[in-house]
Amino acid sequence: MPERPKFDSQTLKRLLSYMRAYKGTLVLVTVCILLSAVAGAASSMFLQKLIDGYIVPMLGTASPDYSGLIRALITIGCVYLVGTLATWLYNRRMVTIAQGTLKRIRDEMFEKMQSLPIRYFDTHTHGDIMSLYTNDTDTLRQMIAQSMAQLVSSVFTLAAVFFCMLYISIWLTLIVCAVMALILVFVRKLTGRIGGYFMAQQTALADLNGYVEEMVNGQKVVKVFCHEGQSKAELRRRNRVWAENAARASGMANSMMPMMNAVGYLQYVIIAVIGGTMAIAGTPNLGLTGMNTLTLGMIASFLTLSRGFTNPISQISNQFNSIVTALAGASRIFAFMDAEPETDDGYVTLVNAKEENGTLAETDHHTGLWAWKHPHGDGTVTYTKLAGRVVFDHVDFGYTPDKEVLHDITLYAEPGQKVAFVGATGAGKTTITNLINRFYDIADGKIRYDGININKIRKADLRRSLGIVLQDVNLFTGTVMENIRYGNPDATDDECIAAHKAAGVEYIVVPSMRRIETLDGLATYCRYFNEVGARCKAAGIKFGYHNHSREFEKVEDRVMLDYMLENTDPDKVFFQMDVYWTVMGQASPVDYFTKYPGRFRLLHIKDRREVGQSGMVGYDAIFCNAATAGVENIIVEMEGSSYGDVLRSVRECVDYLNEAPFVEASYAK
Repeated sequence: MPERPKFDSQTLKRLLSYMRAYKGTLVLVTVCILLSAVAGAASSMFLQKLIDGYIVPMLGTASPDYSGLIRALITIGCVYLVGTLATWLYNRRMVTIAQGTLKRIRDEMFEKMQSLPIRYFDTHTHGDIMSLYTNDTDTLRQMIAQSMAQLVSSVFTLAAVFFCMLYISIWLTLIVCAVMALILVFVRKLTGRIGGYFMAQQTALADLNGYVEEMVNGQKVVKVFCHEGQSKAELRRRNRVWAENAARASGMANSMMPMMNAVGYLQYVIIAVIGGTMAIAGTPNLGLTGMNTLTLGMIASFLTLSRGFTNPISQISNQFNSIVTALAGASRIFAFMDAEPETDDGYVTLVNAKEENGTLAETDHHTGLWAWKHPHGDGTVTYTKLAGRVVFDHVDFGYTPDKEVLHDITLYAEPGQKVAFVGATGAGKTTITNLINRFYDIADGKIRYDGININKIRKADLRRSLGIVLQDVNLFTGTVMENIRYGNPDATDDECIAAHKAAGVEYIVVPSMRRIETLDGLATYCRYFNEVGARCKAAGIKFGYHNHSREFEKVEDRVMLDYMLENTDPDKVFFQMDVYWTVMGQASPVDYFTKYPGRFRLLHIKDRREVGQSGMVGYDAIFCNAATAGVENIIVEMEGSSYGDVLRSVRECVDYLNEAPFVEASYAK
């Protein structure tokens, strides 16, 4: 059996510190919970008054007076209403507290993640880290929004009900307590086992997520080595471990309530038998108000209260276990937030510089000339021009202290040189680049950058001075322009266009627009396209727009694409026609070629699946009129596969185009 989770008071204290911003709301929640508990107990006590004060006396009256009963019913109705509103209010406010607390925790987690060294991500799976943001925070949400409030509510209800039972009968209350003592012994053992399985479930789930994430990222490797079978077997194994722990935890947790209900009904019967016997026999009864005789109303109220006493105890056990499990997730989160951040003892910085009379000097504006600012212990400062000379001097390095992967490495790279590292996988090529960036620190030797020990250079400035093309490329959510600006958020549009040009880009094509409702909005886009097109033309790049079917809809009785063609400068803006979406927009590509000759420099050939598959697109007429359209290049997109074999579909598209006589006649040469 998995280890039973322990109540972590330090983790709870730290978690509660995030809720300090909601002190006022928590006070309101506590008051509402108290009102709800009191209302529940009062409704049970009302049963005694209803039977003994109204129903029984009216049974022997020929003309009963219902006015007192009506007033009592209205009063208890108001009590019920207050309890209901209080319950609704504290549940709503706890959701607000939970979401606000989790937002702050997630913000701090993400902020902390940015400060962690690369070593941390190399030694922890991405799936395990993601599990902190998803699974573990979700357990916290349930704890704060539900378990904590229900636990406090159960405690208050238990106290209120216990007082009411003592008020009615101390003897019967002792019987209830004896039964509850036996129940608690059983529940304690059961909750320990459940908690252990819930902890094992969370651990197994994090492991499962980590494995799935690795498989998603490594699909190419899996397929290249035909490792699908082994991958599926390993997933089934990990999934089975998670499923077994989840089934045990949920099964035992779900069985607890029916068992508690059964015990509660047994207790109900015992109290009914003993209470009825005492009432019939006239046995003296001791309550908080003194000695009395049990009545029908007192027995009915006590029976209702006894049920209200059993349920809170069961709830306390369940919610306490949920809280312990959530705290286990919180401890994982806080361990992540307490991880040692990346340290930086560098003091050499990269600054803008200017050269006067052969001497470098710092300046506060961009000059295109960069220098290393090196303060010395005697108070002097020297400036070294950024050139990019790299020297490895007898470098030793290991990812772990007990395993050296680089030993006595000496190499250099002069400014302007092109140096290639060639070797087998694992030879240390990537490791060397990691060391230059100080993702890891060396064990021995020196790495000098422009003659400066890189340990003295501040990491942010060191990395800012380097241009890196990573082996695995990440395209972040957003536009291409935003991705280009990633390294320089303040880069202008002209600088981004220049970056395109430097990368060898010939065309820049806008893939779509936001939904347009007015011609004024469309006119704004056209003016923007003309401006960007002018800048691209100045940089030697062609700027265009790619249509879908939506551009053939009307805005204020004007077809959008027609308006765009008529209100953009042909010298600055071209169009890439997607012939399939043009047909889907119920328009003729050839008609547009004829109406707007020379405007369609790029032709986007696509079909529902393989080219020519749908029979909807007249490719012969399109290709024969491509010269009229001004087509310079043709792009073929394979939209879908009819066979589940993408390569087969690609071959069919190529064969279709190679065998088509209109393609041969127009483009074979």
